[in-house]
Amino acid sequence: MVFDLLSEPFPNYLNGNHTLAWECFRYGGPMPGLDMDAAGMQSLVDAVRGAGATNVVMVAGVSYGSDLSRWLEYAPVDPLGQLVASVHLFNFNECHTEECWDSTLLPVIQRVPLIVSEYGINDCASDHMVRVGAWISHNNLSHLLANALNDTCKDFDYRGLCACASSF
Repeated sequence: MVFDLLSEPFPNYLNGNHTLAWECFRYGGPMPGLDMDAAGMQSLVDAVRGAGATNVVMVAGVSYGSDLSRWLEYAPVDPLGQLVASVHLFNFNECHTEECWDSTLLPVIQRVPLIVSEYGINDCASDHMVRVGAWISHNNLSHLLANALNDTCKDFDYRGLCACASSF
């Protein structure tokens, strides 16, 4: 069993401050514009380990899980070394091209396992799904299929999008 700590962390670059967003991701703290404090990924990992769980822990990046640009720098420390990075790859994310995935995700893959925990489309176009599937297969990644099809996509054909079976 894999624990997904927080599916879509969204410090939203805390009013344009990318560093502050990543610090909030790791350590938690106040969320400007919201009447709440966010839990940091480190405190979540500590809680899982403090409860005695030894499971693999999946940690998504900021911006609804789509940004791993500073994940290696701000990843929580797991005393068991059982962290896996996760990413969401949707056609409406800022990073939605193979070039972006190569520049931001391949460095993460070189250090820790990566799971594409969500990917999908919002416009019924299969090009993005096919490109994500090909990129996942090419990089021998694990993936979970979740997607954001709108109501007009009821007949979308998923056959052949990704036939990969890899593990970490």
